[in-house]
Amino acid sequence: MSAFKNIGFLFLGFIIAQTILGFAIPELSNPEPYELKIWLSVSQILSYLLPAGLILYFSKDEIFSKFNTNQIFNKKLIIGIGIILISFPFLQLAYALNLMIPISENLIAIEEEATKMMQILFSENHFLAVLTNLLLVGLLAGLGEELFFRGVLQKNLVQYTNKPHLSIWIAAIVFSFLHFQFQGFIPRLLVGALLGYLYYYSDSIWVAVAGHFFFNGFQVLVASFIGIDQLDNISEQTVTITSTLVGIASLIATVYSVYWLTNRYNLKNQDFKAI
Repeated sequence: MSAFKNIGFLFLGFIIAQTILGFAIPELSNPEPYELKIWLSVSQILSYLLPAGLILYFSKDEIFSKFNTNQIFNKKLIIGIGIILISFPFLQLAYALNLMIPISENLIAIEEEATKMMQILFSENHFLAVLTNLLLVGLLAGLGEELFFRGVLQKNLVQYTNKPHLSIWIAAIVFSFLHFQFQGFIPRLLVGALLGYLYYYSDSIWVAVAGHFFFNGFQVLVASFIGIDQLDNISEQTVTITSTLVGIASLIATVYSVYWLTNRYNLKNQDFKAI
């Protein structure tokens, strides 16, 4: 299939999934944690994992064949996680700045509803609850969203436009937008772009999946053992001279680390073909 058709079928699958979810699954007003986990699992599979997986399967893409095939893969994976860790201060600063941007009451209502659902999801912190949250929010979301936004969307945008940087940022914008949480739109966009660059320059979707898992998993652990409120405690007051300088240093270190990754493995990404 052509790159353009792949992108079209990808979003068609997403729209069909959202339609099915809207009609087949009743609205959750005050669900139990297990009910919310089931709903989120079904939503992730139908909306992201299934459309992307079907396109990759029927296109006979080799995206899975690179899994754990050589020693370099493991090193790149660890380096990718390290780069995500280095980016945390900058992303925290971006979130604080994002909160300064006024949004409409309707969008605020959406944010409050999302926060309510997360409070329910992380209301339990026993071993099994944390483990299932890590598998759901970390592994399932990381795998499904990376296959969708990077493995199919970004990869085919690169083929269609022949402009890698533009394609990475378009995929990142779509990634952030489809979360429908606009108080975190900018940092989520930056995370998407960073994951996109990790995928593009490492030539391994598993580096992006591992980075996504680490990013989400860290938030799961904080929410579970410290409290969901700690993730939302960043306000305009956190934008200080110190936090700004640390954030800028984090940005510089992150960009340099991606550059180093590219040159360390002499990657030109010649095999970045359309599906």
